[in-house]
Amino acid sequence: FIQGLATAFWVVVAASCLFALGSGAIDAGLNAHVARRFSARRITWLHACYGLGAACGPLIVAGAGAFGLSWRWAFATVAAIQCALALAFALTARGWATVPPHARRSGGRPAPSRARRSGGRAVPRAAWPGVTLFALHNGLEASVSLWTYVYLTGARGVRPASAALLVSGYWVTLLIGRVVLGPLADRTGARPVLVACFGGLIAGAALLFLPGP
Repeated sequence: FIQGLATAFWVVVAASCLFALGSGAIDAGLNAHVARRFSARRITWLHACYGLGAACGPLIVAGAGAFGLSWRWAFATVAAIQCALALAFALTARGWATVPPHARRSGGRPAPSRARRSGGRAVPRAAWPGVTLFALHNGLEASVSLWTYVYLTGARGVRPASAALLVSGYWVTLLIGRVVLGPLADRTGARPVLVACFGGLIAGAALLFLPGP
């Protein structure tokens, strides 16, 4: 809502930083909750739902422009959807506090985390490569999603409506990939799937840099 009502660009930037902090905490919390309680397939379903929501964003903005509405209406629409989600989480909060199955089998209490067992020490040194890689991955993912529209319209001459559909398609492929790769990862393990994904990543980047409209 702050972004939709902003009267200066710096307000949009400041609100975006605040939004990023909140959404990052939610993403980390949801991923940790699902990873602790469910299988890899459930985690991929969670990410597929994220891809569905992200795919709707460019379509909402393009739709607002098609109806001659201000970009503020697009931000207000997304804000309303997020308020509805926040209400849904609040109404189902008790269900999210359930004890994970492995803890029930071990006596009904969640096992203390490694940090708690070690007296509350910071993140283990061995975890930092994974944390760094995760941050790099999210940075690349966000950069592509945020700048592809500008690249396609400014450097490749693609029409705004078509560029919005292509950015939305970027997130749709994440959704499809998660739905398909989740069950596959359960059968083959993560490594073959990740190798195939890196190949797709290189191929997709090469397509973006090919000359032509």
